[in-house]
Amino acid sequence: IGTQKRANMAAVAAVMAQRRIAEKRLEKQREKEDKKVFVQQILKKYDTSKSGGLKWEELKGFLGELHPQRMTNITDAEVMWVIQMATPQKESFPAAGDWETGLKQLEGPALEVAAKEWLQYLRNYDEISEVFDRHSNDGSGFLDKSKLKAVLMELNEGQEILDSDVDKVMSVASIVSEGQVSKPGFVKAISAWYSIEDEREAARSTQMNGVGSSCCVIA
Repeated sequence: IGTQKRANMAAVAAVMAQRRIAEKRLEKQREKEDKKVFVQQILKKYDTSKSGGLKWEELKGFLGELHPQRMTNITDAEVMWVIQMATPQKESFPAAGDWETGLKQLEGPALEVAAKEWLQYLRNYDEISEVFDRHSNDGSGFLDKSKLKAVLMELNEGQEILDSDVDKVMSVASIVSEGQVSKPGFVKAISAWYSIEDEREAARSTQMNGVGSSCCVIA
């Protein structure tokens, strides 16, 4: 009887496992369909050229819809950043490039990524905007190395910043234009800076613990 019960329980467990697999498969299919519908809704409203994707100005209109307070004030630097985050290859943005003239566009899964990255950026927008705008006062929408260093010194309570640290932050954050940080990239810059500080603090703590341990050794 015990053996039969164990066999029955094993059979039930197997059925339940198969059911969970089927439910997960169905959930993934629903997510896929939801994303497909999401993209179709975006194209229906913003693809005014009926090209099957969003060109530069169409994409700017979509981003503005997600940030109503700045609907007509989305910067070119922000559009460049969204495009770069949504495309796997490194893009270039000359004054009259393929993106600006409409020869290139975002379509399919890239539109999902664009929306996701943009919304994440908007969550931090109010916190970073005031600091960024104060230092990027030339209207370019970017921070060069000297301006980025000034921001990091502000975060570091006025203490001097090593150029090597500024270079590390710049390499992480200058996604759109080499040697310059856009406002969306500024989020990554701040994160990179605090990572450097955390690593340095951890190294100092380890060193102090090592010194403390050695002082307690009795010969």
